[in-house]
Amino acid sequence: MAHQITPESPSLIEKWLPVSRLSVESQKERKAGSGQTLTGLGKWWGRKPLVLARATILASLLPATDDEAMDRRIFLGLMRMDDEGLSVARAGKALSASVVEPLMTEGEKSAWLSTDVKGKTVWSPERTESERAAFATALHSRIPYSDRVGAALRAEEVDDKPWPTSLWDDVESHLGIRTDSLAGLVDALGQKRFGRKPRVGDCFTGGGSIPFEAARIGCDAFASDLNPVAGLLTWGALNVVGASEAERAQMDAAQQEWLAKVDAQITAWGIEHNDRGERADAFLYCAETVCPNSECGAKVPMSPSWLVSQKQDLGVRLVPVEADGRVVSYGFEIARGKEISAPTVEKGSLCCPACGVRTPVKQIRGDRTVGEGEDKKTVNNLRPWEKTDFMPRPDDILTERLYCIRWVLDQEVATEKKNGKKESKVVSSKRYAVPEVDDLAREKRVVELLSERLDEWQKEGFIPSAEIVPGYNTKQPIWERGWTRWHHLFNPRQLLVLGFANNQINMDVSNIFVLGKSFDFLFSKLVRWIPANAQTGQCFSNQALNTLFNYANRSWLGIKNLSLDFEKTISLKSSHLEICDARLTATKTDIWITDPPYADAVNYHELTEFFLAWYVPHLKTHFPDWPVDSRRELAVKGAGEDFKQTMAAIYANLNRNMPDNGLQVVMFTHQDPEVWADLALILWAAGLRVSAAWVISTETESGLKEGNYVKGTVMLVLRKRLGGGDGWISQADASVRREVARQIERMKTAASDFNDGDYALASYAAALRVITGYASIDDIRPEEALTGHSDTREAVANLIRRAQRQASAFLVPDDLHPEEGERAALWGRLDKGERFLVQALSSQKRGNRSISLLQELDKGMGGIGYDEFVQDKIADAVNLKTPTQWARRGLDDGPLGKTLLRDLMLAVREVSSTGEPSMGLDRLSERLEARGRFLADAKPDALSLLAWLSTLGVLPGWSVDASAAASLRDALALRTL
Repeated sequence: MAHQITPESPSLIEKWLPVSRLSVESQKERKAGSGQTLTGLGKWWGRKPLVLARATILASLLPATDDEAMDRRIFLGLMRMDDEGLSVARAGKALSASVVEPLMTEGEKSAWLSTDVKGKTVWSPERTESERAAFATALHSRIPYSDRVGAALRAEEVDDKPWPTSLWDDVESHLGIRTDSLAGLVDALGQKRFGRKPRVGDCFTGGGSIPFEAARIGCDAFASDLNPVAGLLTWGALNVVGASEAERAQMDAAQQEWLAKVDAQITAWGIEHNDRGERADAFLYCAETVCPNSECGAKVPMSPSWLVSQKQDLGVRLVPVEADGRVVSYGFEIARGKEISAPTVEKGSLCCPACGVRTPVKQIRGDRTVGEGEDKKTVNNLRPWEKTDFMPRPDDILTERLYCIRWVLDQEVATEKKNGKKESKVVSSKRYAVPEVDDLAREKRVVELLSERLDEWQKEGFIPSAEIVPGYNTKQPIWERGWTRWHHLFNPRQLLVLGFANNQINMDVSNIFVLGKSFDFLFSKLVRWIPANAQTGQCFSNQALNTLFNYANRSWLGIKNLSLDFEKTISLKSSHLEICDARLTATKTDIWITDPPYADAVNYHELTEFFLAWYVPHLKTHFPDWPVDSRRELAVKGAGEDFKQTMAAIYANLNRNMPDNGLQVVMFTHQDPEVWADLALILWAAGLRVSAAWVISTETESGLKEGNYVKGTVMLVLRKRLGGGDGWISQADASVRREVARQIERMKTAASDFNDGDYALASYAAALRVITGYASIDDIRPEEALTGHSDTREAVANLIRRAQRQASAFLVPDDLHPEEGERAALWGRLDKGERFLVQALSSQKRGNRSISLLQELDKGMGGIGYDEFVQDKIADAVNLKTPTQWARRGLDDGPLGKTLLRDLMLAVREVSSTGEPSMGLDRLSERLEARGRFLADAKPDALSLLAWLSTLGVLPGWSVDASAAASLRDALALRTL
C-alpha cells in the first residue's frame, strides 16, 4: 500500500542522508574545476556543489516512511547514485582491468584478464568490448563507491537521459504518485505537502547554486541577495545557463559580434601587432624602484622570479646599464637555464643585483607609525594616486616596466593524408622577446589613445572612477601601491581595451559575464604569470586583492578561452530574483536553503566592488531597479552584537515567511566554538529548532586554502519551534553528550574521510539540536540571551566546548595503546596540546602530511597555534618538529605547556644527544618532581607515550629520536621505582 504523504509528514532529510556518497559526489564536482556548470559565468567564492543543492531539495520534499529501504532506493535512484544510475545513465570511461582485478575471483581473473608485453594487467583480448562492458557492470556492486564515481559522469551531465521505468513504478507503489519525470514528482510532492508546486528560496544566493538547481528539478525558485554582483551571477545562472535553445543562439550571435568588433578596433589601432606579422599573446610587466642604499641608487626591476617558461627553461636576464662607472638601471635579454637572473624580490625584500643589499619593501615604502593614543596611525611615503592617474609618475617610489612579450604567428601549413588527399591547417608558433623600440612605441601609442578617451569613458562609466573604500581587503592596494580608485588596478593597455569593450557591450547583457571573467584571468595588475604552464593565473587565487611585483596582461586573443560556451541547453522556468535586504524580503517560500555569511567569512561586499566598478552602466541599463553599489552599510559581516542581531532578524523573517510545516536548511562551516554559540542563539531567537544535522565532505585537498577551512559542510535542518519546554543547563549538558555520541557514531559508519575538524563541527551541530529544542534555558528566553545576557551566552558556549571535547574523546588514535580501554583512559588524561600532537603525528604516520590537516586539528581542538609544532611547512608534505628539533625553551614555554608529553620529549632529546637512557630518566624524574609529581605515578602513561613515540621512525627526521624513545622506554620499564 502506498504511503500517505500529508503536510505533517517528516522529511527524509530529517531521518537519513547518504553522507558518504554525497561527499564523494561533491568532491567529484569540485574536481571538475572550470567544467562545473556555473563557474563559466564568473568568479564567486564558496559556491556550494550543485549535487548537494539537489540532494538537499529532494530530501526535503520526499517523506521519511516506515519502509526505510524503499525511501533510500527511490532517493538514490532519483539522484542517479544507485547501481543502475552509475553503471548505465552515468557510464563514462570504461573501468580499467587494474581497478576491478582486486574484486574478482581467481576463476574470473583467468577468464577475463590477461597480461600485456609490459607485464600490465589488461582485459583479455578474447573478450569483446560489449562483453567486457557487461561484465564490468555486473562487478559494479563490488567496487568502492568512490572508484565507481571516479569513472562515471557527473549526475548533472546526464539530466537529458530518462530514468528507468522501474524507478517510476517504485514511486507509484511507495508514494502513490504516478509520474514519469522528476519535475512531475517534485510538483506532486509539493501539492501533497504545501498545496502547490514547492517554492524553494535562498536569501544569500551568491553564485546561484541553490535557486538554479531548484528551478532545474521543477520547483518555483526564489533568489535574493544584497549584493548586485551576486544578483548578476544568479541571473546568469537562471537566464544564461538556463536559457532556451533559441535564446542561447541569440546570445551566441551577440557574443561573436561583440568579440569581433573589439578585435577589429584593436587591430586598427595596431597595438597588438608587429611588422613581422605576429600578434602579441601576453605582455609581462614588473614594478621598479630605486635601491635605497646611498652608495648604489640603481633603478631595479622587481620580480620574485624572472623565469617565463619552465618547460622551455626560458626567462629574462637583467642587463646592467652603467653611467659614470656605476650601474644606474637595467635592460632585459631573453636567457635560458643558469643565465636567467635571480629574483630581485625575496621574502618581502628588494635584493639589489647592483650592490647586493637587501632592503625590506616596507622600508622602501616608508611604513611607520605616527601619533599616540587615539591619534595613533600607520602611514607610508607612497603618493596616493589621483582620479586622472592611470600609470605611475616618473618620480613615484614604485614605477612599472614592460619586460617580456610573447608573440604568436599563425601560419597555414599544407599536409597530406595517407590516402594522398591534401589539406591545410593553421599552426601557431610562439616566441618570447624583450621589448624593442617599436614595442615601446606601441606602449606610448596606447597611452596617447587612452588619454584621448579616459575622461569621456569615465563619465559614461565604461572605465570606473569610483574610489576604493578602505576595508579589510580593500585597504591592501591602497597601502601597498597608493592606488585609491578602482581603475588604478589596471594599466593603460588594459584600460584602453576594456574601456572600448565595455563601451560596445550593451548589445546583449550576457556579454557582461565574459567581460567580468576577463578581469579575473586576463586584464588586471593582479593577474599572475605562471611559468609552470606559461599561462596567466586567476586574479582571485584566494580571497584577497593581492598586489604583485610582476604581473601578466593577456592580449584580446585570450578572450576566446573565456567566451560563454555551455555544452548543453538547460531551459529553466519558474524563477524570481530580487536584490534586497534579507530582513525585508516578503516572499513566502516552503523551503529556505541558505549558506549565510558569518564571522570571518569572505568579505563579498568588498571583493565584488572590483567587478562592480565596471558593471554600473549595464546594471542601470538592464536592471534599472537594482542598486549599483555593494551595499556595504547593510552587509552582514564581522561578529559582535550587530552581527548577531542582524542574523537573528534575517532568520526570524525567513521563519515568518514559511508555513508551519515549512523547513529550512542552513549550511555552515565555521570551526570556532564562540561563533557556533552565536549561531545557536541566533537560530534559537529566530524561533527555529534544529531537527537534524549532517556533515558532508565538500572540499578536496587541493581546494583547501590557508586559514580557517575544513573539508566538511554542516547542514542544519530546521523547523519552526512551535512548542518546546523549559530546560536547565545541567539537563541540556547531559542531552548534548548523548547527541554527540550518536552524531559521531553515525559519521564513522557513514564515511571514513572525515577529520577531527569535521567531527568538531558535528559535535557543535549536536549541541545546537539540544539547545534550540527548548523554549527557555535557566529561565532565560532566547531573545533575552541574544540581547544582553552574557552569562547565558557563556553557558551556551561552554555547552558547545564540552560537546567538542566529548567528540575528541571518540577520536583516540589506534596506535596510542594496544588496549582500547587503556587507550581511551590515557587520551582522557592528555590536555589539548598533547592531543593535537598525538593526533597530528598519528595521521602523518598514516600518510596525511598536508597543511590543511594541521589547520583542521588546530581549530577542531580549540586553537593550539599549530605553527609552533612545524619544522618544514610545505603544503602537502609538512614535517613536525622532532624532540631534537625543539629548542629547549620552545618545549618549556610552548603549546605543550607543563605536560607529561613535554617532559618525555625533553628526555628523548637528552637520550638522542648523550646516548644514555639513564640520564634521560633522571632528567624526567627531576622535571616531574619540580611539578609535584613522581615518576612512579607517571610510569604507566609514560611507557605508553614512549612506545607510541618509538613508532614514529617512519616519518622524515624521526629515526634517531624514535630509537631514543624506544631505549628510554626499555630503561623505564626495567627501573624499580
